[in-house]
Amino acid sequence: TSFLSMARKSGANGVVAYMLPGGTRPEERSDYGILNPDGSPRPAADLLARYAREANGASEGPAPDAWITVNRDLDARGYAGVFEKLGPEYARLEAAGKRPGVRTEGTGATTANVPLVAVGDVPATGANPLKYVNGDIAVDDEYRSVSLTNTGEAAWVTSETGGVVIAVLNGAHVVTQIPLPKAVARLGRVSMPLERLRTAGNNLRIRLAITGRRAGTGDDALLLFGQSVPLK
Repeated sequence: TSFLSMARKSGANGVVAYMLPGGTRPEERSDYGILNPDGSPRPAADLLARYAREANGASEGPAPDAWITVNRDLDARGYAGVFEKLGPEYARLEAAGKRPGVRTEGTGATTANVPLVAVGDVPATGANPLKYVNGDIAVDDEYRSVSLTNTGEAAWVTSETGGVVIAVLNGAHVVTQIPLPKAVARLGRVSMPLERLRTAGNNLRIRLAITGRRAGTGDDALLLFGQSVPLK
């Protein structure tokens, strides 16, 4: 009941329950099934069905009117440590009639203004994973295209300062840079013809990079991030 109540209050579009079939699991010493072994519903199934009727349809939820800024990297326990530290403040705000929201230093930022720090709150060097910027690269040889997905928190922009480009590398050297055709929001995706990335050389690979936010020229001015994918 408490999880479903939390989902309603937060505006979540759904929940995932574990698990459907009932019956004792000797290796787990547990029985968390939503259905009885004979397939009949348990009280948990009735509760989920009632919640599903109440939560039918996608919703963005109520807009927060009070914010709590979290930093997962401050505690080696991760989100368990975040909850222990900030949970009482969340409860206090809710008890006061507020609608608390949770954000980080990267929430609402773009690659032009996001803090350039790496995981662990250390300076970004291009050789360590950025904390608020990330991306996935999928090369489809059949359809001759490359798909880029923004899996970080900051939106990708195409401006000269802080713009995201595709860097084609030969070893550690950047052979060429290809700008994105458009800005990409968090969890957004953009595709490009694979031919645009073809260039002379062997053992080429592609990565994403932020331009114009590091001192230096040439390769030194790029801040590489995300995975490295071979370009066949």
